[in-house]
Amino acid sequence: MKNRFKYLLTLFLLAAMHIVVAAQSISVNPSRLVFPTSVVAGSASPSNYLIVTTNNIVGNFTIKPSSQVEISTSQLAVFSNSAMVCNAADYSSGTKIYVRFAPKCSGFADSVIAGSLTFYDEANNLLQGLIVQGTVKQQENSSTGGHIFKVATFNAEWLGCTDNASAACKPRDGSLQMRNVAEVIRGIDADVIGLQEVCMNPVKSLDSVLSHLGDTWGGTVVLYNSGTCYQSEAIVYKKSTVSVSGTPRLMSSAGNWPAGRQPVEFKLNVSIAGKVVPITLVNLHAKAYSDAASYATRVSNSTSLKTLLDGSYKTQNLIVLGDFNDRLSGSQCSSCGNSPYKNFIDDAPNYKFLTQNLSGYDRGIDHIMMGKELYSYYVSSTVKQETGVTGGIANYRCSTSDHTPISAKFSFGRQLQHFSIQDYYTKYRQENSLSLPAKSKEGLSITYAIDSGYVASISGSVVTFVDTGVVRLVAYQAGDSENAPTAQFFYVQITSQGVAPNIIVQPQSQVIGLGATATFTIQAKGTDLQYQWRKDGQDIAGAMYYTYTVDSALYQDAAYYTCVVFNDLGELVSQQASLTVNGKKPTAIPKNAYATYLRLYPNPTQHTLTISSESGNIATVRVINLNGIVIYEQQGINDLQYNITTSAWQNGLYIVTVYSEKGQVGSKMILKN
Repeated sequence: MKNRFKYLLTLFLLAAMHIVVAAQSISVNPSRLVFPTSVVAGSASPSNYLIVTTNNIVGNFTIKPSSQVEISTSQLAVFSNSAMVCNAADYSSGTKIYVRFAPKCSGFADSVIAGSLTFYDEANNLLQGLIVQGTVKQQENSSTGGHIFKVATFNAEWLGCTDNASAACKPRDGSLQMRNVAEVIRGIDADVIGLQEVCMNPVKSLDSVLSHLGDTWGGTVVLYNSGTCYQSEAIVYKKSTVSVSGTPRLMSSAGNWPAGRQPVEFKLNVSIAGKVVPITLVNLHAKAYSDAASYATRVSNSTSLKTLLDGSYKTQNLIVLGDFNDRLSGSQCSSCGNSPYKNFIDDAPNYKFLTQNLSGYDRGIDHIMMGKELYSYYVSSTVKQETGVTGGIANYRCSTSDHTPISAKFSFGRQLQHFSIQDYYTKYRQENSLSLPAKSKEGLSITYAIDSGYVASISGSVVTFVDTGVVRLVAYQAGDSENAPTAQFFYVQITSQGVAPNIIVQPQSQVIGLGATATFTIQAKGTDLQYQWRKDGQDIAGAMYYTYTVDSALYQDAAYYTCVVFNDLGELVSQQASLTVNGKKPTAIPKNAYATYLRLYPNPTQHTLTISSESGNIATVRVINLNGIVIYEQQGINDLQYNITTSAWQNGLYIVTVYSEKGQVGSKMILKN
């Protein structure tokens, strides 16, 4: 019996030893590398090192760097972006691997890039991984060259409204404040300045400032209310470089912002050496105060704004500026935690606050943010507080404003290239590969690399599938004398089963000037997706991509646009996006059977409008006035009945368009009195 027990014990110990031997692993110290000094694309950072230790690995292991990372076994050896095969025995006691951050394209200029190192055994099993982070630097005397476009934001503190000047230090002399604001604007010398808190019948207030500036300056204000002490947003601009395209408008679909602080969209054309660069400038004034309720309002408004901007604005040259009334690091609400704008901060591939790294500005609340289309154009480290200008005005804080203007510069010597790359592809594993565009619309070659993920490889412009999962890729171009370098991250999902269409971002309505360009964009997930754009319900020949562009718009282009997204598993019709051209709204209101099941009451309405559907849940409600301007929009309703408060609307006729959860559309007209 004892011998049998010893025999079984011996077998158990041998099995346990076998398990220990089979447990292969790699430890890496540190577990994350951050390179603090920014690096110009095409060069590399000083090297840092890792201690790599193997445990019970027999044979070799492989280290694979992502596209922005280079590795070497010695500081003196050649660094490479290629995979490195190592003998595991040489690392059993811990050995150094040297790492450099080496960005490939200045299209990521002034952006933080997170690369990686991954470790595999001989059977290509993932053993370990770590993040390698660095920042791409804009070259001095930016290679984009050309005209410098300067933009600024300035809260002019109840401009012209002395009724709110009861505190010890507030502008009490309206005429003096107007002159001082004009002096600040002239001293900043920006091409366009966004103003907040424009009051005293905002048109008169702005006209007063412009009269001090002279004929070379223009300006426009979007009224929330024409009363003496209602706040509105405005812009002042140099006529020599900037013109306003279309009609500036309140972005009512950006959520329920406090009165007088709704974001305002200004479509600008910036003239540069015979070229015209379109800029979409969003001027906002967020909810003030440091209490939890005000913080919650800012969080809600930031969420709604990002949802809107993630749509068609994502492909525009976007600048968002104004008084955000909170910090980017934490919050002025001491018990509230993260910045209310963390949703934008976390989406670094698409948005960047220029004020985020402004020295000595940790508690600042006025900000400038740019969209990804302008990353290559921002002139690094030019964002600043204009203290040199405000310091020259006597008793500035009490005579002019309690805010210091913020400015930044862009260089528009060369134009951005246009990628024909979606943000997200979903493909079948059995298809084996995905072919990507080899050239941009400008004819310049596109270089691709795997940035993270282990389920695909890439050669040239062909992605080969290895397994199911998601891989992030990077596409970049060096540019030339006419085109600035640019880069873009995107994702490929590889699946073993088909995925039905799912629309992630709907196309958005737009208002543009005659001869301007409008691009409608839809983002969707699903395998082997196909697209068909429609104008007023009719297919547009050849419009079979995830974007559709109207070039040099004519009045007849004013219409309702939708996109059908489909594959073998089904199809979805997007929400309608209206195109208004220089005030000419779409003349037809598309309707279908869904309209017959809608009830809108009371009509006329005074305080509350109820929308009731007897056929399919209400998904989205959009209201436009007879000028074609969207005054209200709410998505994600998912109910058979919905109420809208109409008491603040001006009297008149409105068109209410209702979208069902199945993509059906119905429109009806109501009267507000």
